Amino acid sequence: MYFPPVGSETWETVTPESLGWNVTKLSDAIIYAGTKNTYGLIILYKGRIVTEKYWNSWDKNTVYFIASAGKSVTAFLAGIAQQEGKLNINNKTSTYLGNGWTSAPLAKEN
Repeated sequence: MYFPPVGSETWETVTPESLGWNVTKLSDAIIYAGTKNTYGLIILYKGRIVTEKYWNSWDKNTVYFIASAGKSVTAFLAGIAQQEGKLNINNKTSTYLGNGWTSAPLAKEN
């Protein structure tokens, strides 16, 4: 897995061709995303940028509050963690974060 150096503007890339991806289908998917009120799309493979596309006056420096996107990323990562046996989504969150992980009353936490 690759992570860009902290404080660096340089991020390694990889081409879809080198991954054996169908470039036509990838292009179709990107075009489709652009028709759905998308503002930015980045596709990564093992941490490297495969493609990056922006619409609606956005660019890589646009700052915007995207709180709901965090829910999708969290759900995705939780699914991977379950698949790898690192957690069980049927367990209480406190199993992993400990009691008092939230300011909610215990009844809601449970």
